[in-house]
Amino acid sequence: MQDKEHQVWAQKILVYLINHIKNFSGGDKFITYGELAKSLGYPEPHRGNLFSANIGETLGLMGHMFDEVVIEGKEVPFLQALIVNQSYKIPSNGFKEFYPDYPNLSTKKKRDLAQIEYERIFQFGSRWEKLLKILGIENNEGVNLEDNDKKLGGIILMVVKDLLNIELLEIILQKTQQLLEFKKIS
Repeated sequence: MQDKEHQVWAQKILVYLINHIKNFSGGDKFITYGELAKSLGYPEPHRGNLFSANIGETLGLMGHMFDEVVIEGKEVPFLQALIVNQSYKIPSNGFKEFYPDYPNLSTKKKRDLAQIEYERIFQFGSRWEKLLKILGIENNEGVNLEDNDKKLGGIILMVVKDLLNIELLEIILQKTQQLLEFKKIS
């Protein structure tokens, strides 16, 4: 996959995970890599080294989208911790991108770390929607891509009204350009 494709998929996964949190009604908080890929139609293969490399790069990019974002005094939790491998039900060692010592932890300590992160993720609450707004990403659950053309102007206007910070506007414009580039590829 090319960088632009990873960027598009990172945004889709971000929205998917935020909706997972929003609609959570009990059961496992995590989602396996395979379930995520199938649910979103992520490019195949959905197994093996190529899949691991691709999904790892996409999730890493997603995590870095909000590296320095703070909302209401809270750092954004590591949302990608919700994605786990099928066998052990913990994030893979690629999580070292955000926790450098992660590969050296025992399986129990990895599970403990994941549980702590799950609590942070679910306690973040309505801030997830604010994050999407800051990043200029619409939560278009159930919306056709064609509808985005009509909504894009309204989204930009709404975000500009809400945000007067020039740095954030630059990020929003960059994300909007990425969305438009994705639409050209499609």
